[in-house]
Amino acid sequence: MGCYIYVPVAGRAGPITGDGRIVLTDAGTAAMAGPLGPNVREIDGIILRATADSVVMTVAQTTTTSRERFTSTGVTVAIARPLVQDISARTFSRKRSLTFGAAVLAILSVAFSTVTAASASGAGDGPGSIQP
Repeated sequence: MGCYIYVPVAGRAGPITGDGRIVLTDAGTAAMAGPLGPNVREIDGIILRATADSVVMTVAQTTTTSRERFTSTGVTVAIARPLVQDISARTFSRKRSLTFGAAVLAILSVAFSTVTAASASGAGDGPGSIQP
């Protein structure tokens, strides 16, 4: 998932297109078994068009009711709105990105401190030292 989150788009003004996720109802899971496979609960991909009647999406990945994920070959499906429980848009998460960046910086800082401390303890004028 990385530095992105899915934000529900219910009540959002304007067209819904772009990267997104659709959560199917129980009836939707049953109806989409033919084109997507059994027990598909969530569909990730590119929303091409969303109207009051249906949602058209190019499928990138599916998630089953048992949380198994499967990559798709890019099949395009039209899903009737009564079969859709929720639609979410994939959006950049500043908070996740900053948290990830801070974690990486902390790890690099600890690694640098460890290397610096190890090399400092090895420097000395004792036996085995190379003198200029």
